[in-house]
Amino acid sequence: MTPQISVIIPTHDRRALVEAAILSVLDQGLADIEIIVVDDGSTDGTSDYLRARGLPITLITQANAGVAAARNAGLRAARGAYVTFLDSDDLSAPGGLAAFKKALPLDRPTDVLVGRCATFSPTDPAQLSRSNMYNFAPIATGEIVDASVLFSGFTSACLCLYSKAAAERVGGFPSLTMGEDYVFNARLALAGARFVAIDAVVVHVRLHAAPRLSTARGAAAVDGYARLLPLAAELLDACPAVLEGEALCRCRRAAGRWLFGIARSCYRLRARDLGDRYLALAQAQAGRGARAGSPLARAVFSVLPPRYYEDLTAPLRWMLGLR
Repeated sequence: MTPQISVIIPTHDRRALVEAAILSVLDQGLADIEIIVVDDGSTDGTSDYLRARGLPITLITQANAGVAAARNAGLRAARGAYVTFLDSDDLSAPGGLAAFKKALPLDRPTDVLVGRCATFSPTDPAQLSRSNMYNFAPIATGEIVDASVLFSGFTSACLCLYSKAAAERVGGFPSLTMGEDYVFNARLALAGARFVAIDAVVVHVRLHAAPRLSTARGAAAVDGYARLLPLAAELLDACPAVLEGEALCRCRRAAGRWLFGIARSCYRLRARDLGDRYLALAQAQAGRGARAGSPLARAVFSVLPPRYYEDLTAPLRWMLGLR
């Protein structure tokens, strides 16, 4: 049977967790689903363990190249007309794939379906909390996204069911260590992809201290932000070609907030020159309104530039255990 949906699970050194992710898909009992696990250079015996378990999956192994490369490897191997991505430390929600299948229209193509997530603690997996963790912008059921809100960070790739053809048209995920799903979704929106929200939890996100697969820290984070900057500028340059009037204004305001947040992260990492570049790009998009989301923060930053604010508050954040 040719699968309708391919579930792609990238993993790296998650031998203790990846099997649970796989079983969460298998337990939904759907016949026309394939599971592709991409072992991104694990050193903990993940691939050997999965082969020994004999699970009905397609296993791809590759040298460690990051989450974007792992997702793209799975995308190339996928046989389904639609693909979805599941992090190996998370679980596919019971009934989530069935909700995706039910929402697929019979009379017109859908490029992307967007679900919701719930979070759980490893110490109490049965206790679920409906979460906005990956839904960075409010999402209403029905058609939700056009290019005018592509910079609101409206969702994560892990909550989406993509048309494989649409994903391939934009070249898959960019080679980034962070922000790869953000750029991927933005490129889809700019290309005219139709995003539709469904009111169903499709992923259970595990809350734990270990870094997520696509998370970079320290010098790796600085490098990730540096590589993201030209792509962000490229996307912003493309917006006027597809947007105008109030739609373009909304996009620029959202872009300003997003870029400002990255600037703050760069200052916290002591990457001041890079932070200045992101801040300049943010202010060019949305002016003073880009400096922060809340009135209090806007007032603070109108007097105190973000880089100095970060320097002054660093000792307090350290004492409070904040990042």
